[in-house]
Amino acid sequence: MWYDLKISLMAMFTIAFFWGCPGCNDDNDANPIADTGTETGDDTASDIDSDTASGIDTDTPLNTDTRGDTDTVGDSDTGTGSDRDTETESDSATATGDTTGTDSNGDATCAQITQLKPGMNYGNYSLFAIRVNDATAPGQYSVRTTDSQKGTASVFLDNVLIDQFTYDPTASLENTTQQTVAVSNLFELDIRSTTELTLGALDQSIFDGCHVVVISDFTEISAEEIYGPFLVEEFTVPESLESGTYVFYVESGNAGTVVILRDDVEVDSLNYEWTTSLGPDVSYTFEFQSGVILKVTRASGTSNLFPIAASLFDGRHGFVVP
Repeated sequence: MWYDLKISLMAMFTIAFFWGCPGCNDDNDANPIADTGTETGDDTASDIDSDTASGIDTDTPLNTDTRGDTDTVGDSDTGTGSDRDTETESDSATATGDTTGTDSNGDATCAQITQLKPGMNYGNYSLFAIRVNDATAPGQYSVRTTDSQKGTASVFLDNVLIDQFTYDPTASLENTTQQTVAVSNLFELDIRSTTELTLGALDQSIFDGCHVVVISDFTEISAEEIYGPFLVEEFTVPESLESGTYVFYVESGNAGTVVILRDDVEVDSLNYEWTTSLGPDVSYTFEFQSGVILKVTRASGTSNLFPIAASLFDGRHGFVVP
């Protein structure tokens, strides 16, 4: 009986060996467990691929987020929205004409160029008047402070360095004190401030290299146009005048006498009250003996006629009689 049982077991083992086992693979893999993994390995591989792809996909947005957090462009964009970015702050300041920095040559880089006009505010300063030297060539002048503590500055004509000068950055502006800054021998600026106690912050606005004084040979006056802080409401020129180019000129803001020059020769003059205050609905009319009539008011705000010496009566504004 025991013999018969051994024969039966051997027979069953032989049959199982030749017929194959359900756990063996068709590739004759010697490891049925690994092969079982291969059988379900489509899932496993799929899981790995899926996980890998998922991992890559997951990593990608993480990397993207990382770039968004650390990449300069991402920070700039973020800073742009929150005004943390230097360029954004400069752009914001560019609305007031401040610089965005300097280039490799140390020159000011400006997001916007702002023309300086008498009677206007720039940063924490008010520009009360601009007086141009008769010999100053036409063009666009800018000033950039190179050392705010020493008051050293460079002057540029049409972006070309032409001169350097110094001013006193400690000059007091307290109690509405006005300071006159001579820019080389080119022009003078009368500056005031109600918030700055000295001229020490000029490098942040008027002397930042992005504010310019525009000087032209001749500007023809027209009614309903603005010149500096003044709006011309009415302008009449009689036809009886001789042909030529005429300009208005006054020696200083408080001189109180304006002359009309035709081809550099005085042909008329008029005394006026420069202390007259102009503002909303308040104007002043200049009536010359020659028949020329000029009626002006403030374009905005209020002031007396002192600033007119640096705009309409600067010897460069006038009219042409054909």
